[in-house]
Amino acid sequence: MCLKWHGLRALLTIPVNRALLTVTLKLTEEKWLPGLYGQDDADYRKRVSRCIPWPPRNI
Repeated sequence: MCLKWHGLRALLTIPVNRALLTVTLKLTEEKWLPGLYGQDDADYRKRVSRCIPWPPRNI
């Protein structure tokens, strides 16, 4: 029983950590990058997904 609980708890931490990372990035880094890199950052965001390496988007 103990191993099942620890395994379940470990699986639940993955989506919680992902949500915390997404919120943190959106509130901090994504606000100052456009000011730092300008149009290059906007072009990069159109081409690349935030966290999951999906196949490249057609621009």
